[in-house]
Amino acid sequence: MIRAQYHNRIEVVRGKVVRYVQAVWPATRTHSAGKLDVYRVDEDGNQEVRNLCYMPISGYMVEYPEKRKLVQPWATPLMNVRKFSEQSCGFFDDMDVKDVTETITQIHPQFKYTLQKADHYTLTQAMNLLIEWKVNPKTELLVGAGYKMLIGNGSFSKMKPALQKAVLAFIRKTDGASSWPLNKILFVLNRKGTAEEFDAWQGFRHWGVLVPFRWFKKYGPDKDLLNHYEDYIRMARHVGHNVDDDYWKYPADIMKAHNKVMKEFNRVRRAELQAAKERAEAERIELEKRRKKANKEFVKIASKFASALISKNGLKVFVPKNISSVIEQAKKLHQCLITADYTGKMARKKCLLVFITTKNGKPVATAEIRNDGQIVQFYGDESRPSDKMKPSENAVSIMDAWLSKYSGKVKKILKAAA
Repeated sequence: MIRAQYHNRIEVVRGKVVRYVQAVWPATRTHSAGKLDVYRVDEDGNQEVRNLCYMPISGYMVEYPEKRKLVQPWATPLMNVRKFSEQSCGFFDDMDVKDVTETITQIHPQFKYTLQKADHYTLTQAMNLLIEWKVNPKTELLVGAGYKMLIGNGSFSKMKPALQKAVLAFIRKTDGASSWPLNKILFVLNRKGTAEEFDAWQGFRHWGVLVPFRWFKKYGPDKDLLNHYEDYIRMARHVGHNVDDDYWKYPADIMKAHNKVMKEFNRVRRAELQAAKERAEAERIELEKRRKKANKEFVKIASKFASALISKNGLKVFVPKNISSVIEQAKKLHQCLITADYTGKMARKKCLLVFITTKNGKPVATAEIRNDGQIVQFYGDESRPSDKMKPSENAVSIMDAWLSKYSGKVKKILKAAA
């Protein structure tokens, strides 16, 4: 990255006036001296940059690798280039005013009158005036009248001619209005209030208090009152009042309206909380009913496999007879049999849980059997690394033996889910 100085010039390129900004840098121990055009804007306002970047601390820097001499193609800027478009600081003009005028007016002869009325201008200001003049020829009149704040103002340029005339007439007959922003002019012109009221309102809004003028005029610059007002509006809306209606939107006394609505709000909230409590209780009762029904179905399925038991090599395979045994197995093997509702799946005949334990009842592994008699999942202690949570060879062997003997029964009993 290279820190550079920036120089302005204007040229005519393919029949259009173009302003260039050239970066110039001296030689240092890391790179030699150089220069490169890094910004350009044409008379239609099209901006392009190349080899330009912005660093938060250093500002605009030039990306120009010394050894490879890579010059990037011109492209639309993705960063803010206001410093270049407005020449905010640190630029050097490489052309005098006379040369600037001659260069521009050879392409746009009529523009010379705008420049004459501008009296004093820099190269950048002349270019920006040209861009605005091409969009709005009335720019010449604004320049001549000294109404700089209206030059390039999109809102003003989009106004109907009658309103533009009214704005200009207002500025001419009102002391100091030539330096007012357009929204202040329209505020006074439309008789919303005085210039002093506008300034006071904007001063209040300056601190992030974005209230409409009607509110400000009625209640004054009182932030505490505004806090109560916003709380009042929130509560009034919550209880169903039309806060767009003037009666509710602009109460005669905010504090009285606030206290009145707060009582209504509290009544509504108590009713809402009671209703929520009743819904929660109804949901709890319904959930308990479903849980009992699922447990009943689980035990019903399990009872059909009460005799499906194999013991071999110190291990035994069986179908758990109740939810408690599933909870114990899941806890000991760190499995999600309860949280993932495998008991519910078994109650709905979507699967069958088969446990392997030692002869003393210590959990060893759990298998999930599909309704076609095939194993879906088969794991041991799931708190172990993934390569060590698989069942032992003895567990696999006894599980195969159980399936060989009882897979037909699994298919028959779970056939309703097929």
